[in-house]
Amino acid sequence: MIILKVILPLYLLYAMKYLALALIPFLISCSEKKEGIHPEYVVLTQSVYASVIVEPEDLYNVYPTVAGILDSLLVDEGSIVNEGQVIAHIVSQSPEIASENARLSMELAESKYQGSATLLGNIEQEISLAKAQLSLDSVNFIRQQNLWNQNIGSQSEFENRKLKYEQSRNNLDLLNQRYEQTQIELRNAYRRSKNALEQANTNLQDYTIRSRMDGMVYEILKEEGEFISSQSVLA
Repeated sequence: MIILKVILPLYLLYAMKYLALALIPFLISCSEKKEGIHPEYVVLTQSVYASVIVEPEDLYNVYPTVAGILDSLLVDEGSIVNEGQVIAHIVSQSPEIASENARLSMELAESKYQGSATLLGNIEQEISLAKAQLSLDSVNFIRQQNLWNQNIGSQSEFENRKLKYEQSRNNLDLLNQRYEQTQIELRNAYRRSKNALEQANTNLQDYTIRSRMDGMVYEILKEEGEFISSQSVLA
């Protein structure tokens, strides 16, 4: 029993010694690994599923400015177009009739204002005759006045010559005023008819659809023969 008491403490002592020696390298190793840990930055990639429509930056829908029948399409889907290029034509009788009526009205106004048989020409002839009459009546009045100052002739004849001279002078003044007024009216009528024709032609151009940019036609939504309005997307 004595031998067992001595051997047992020595065994525990050696066991604790070896355990300590075994733990020291482990602790040292753990200490070294802890000091060597550093953060690392990486790009995280995630997959997201969604429905999207990819469009060019300058994409625009083609709307006509007027309503009518789509008479002709001059491009196809995938066609390359230039700025100002004609894409389609729309037909309607009303703008063509309006343009023709405006043209006829302008020609009539121009004929009255600048033509050979103008109203101004007729008034000019009347003015020419009125000037000749005034000149004659003026000579007769002055002659009769000179005679009257010499107590030759009657007073009624003198007054008649004077009245006729005044009438001729007033008639010439009225014709000059009529000429100026008619000239203003005809000039304004001609300008209005010219503006109306330009407006009618501008409206007629609205029935020709052009591309407003260089690009490509992606989709055409109407067919020839269909009715199209300003709220309808053509392409």
